[in-house]
Amino acid sequence: MNDDQPAPLPQHIWLVGGMAMLWGLYGLINYVVAQVRMAQYIAGKTAEELTYFSGPSIFGHTMWVIAVLGMLSGAVFLLMRRRYAVLAYWAGFLAMIAMQVEIVIQFGLDFFYVVSINAQILTTIPFVIAIGLIIYSHRMRARGVLR
Repeated sequence: MNDDQPAPLPQHIWLVGGMAMLWGLYGLINYVVAQVRMAQYIAGKTAEELTYFSGPSIFGHTMWVIAVLGMLSGAVFLLMRRRYAVLAYWAGFLAMIAMQVEIVIQFGLDFFYVVSINAQILTTIPFVIAIGLIIYSHRMRARGVLR
C-alpha cells in the first residue's frame, strides 16, 4: 500500500479508539485521585492497599505515569491514525510490567494474597486491555490504516 494514500478507514476504529480514550482517561483519573488520597477513593481500600498506593518508590510512580500516559496517547494516536499508537501502547504495557515487578520487589509476593479480590481483578484488567490494544494497533498498522 502506498504511504501517501492510506487504507480505507474501518468504522470500528472509532469505537475502539473511543473506548481506549475513555479507558486512558479512567487511568489518569485513578492516578490523580490516588495521589491526592480522595476520601471516597480510599474509603473502600484495605490497609495493605493504602500502603501500596502511598508507598511506591519514585520508580513506581514514574512507571505508573508512563503506563497511564502510554495508554492515553496510544488512544489519541489511534484516533489520529498514526502508527505511533503501537509504540505508545507498548510503552504503557512495559511500564505496567515494570510497575508490577517493583511491587513484588517492594512488598513481596504475599502482597497479592493480602489485597482484596477486587484489587486483584483491577490489576489484571488493564493488562488484558493493553494486550488487546497492542494487537489491534499492530493489525491496523499492518493493514495500512495507521500511517
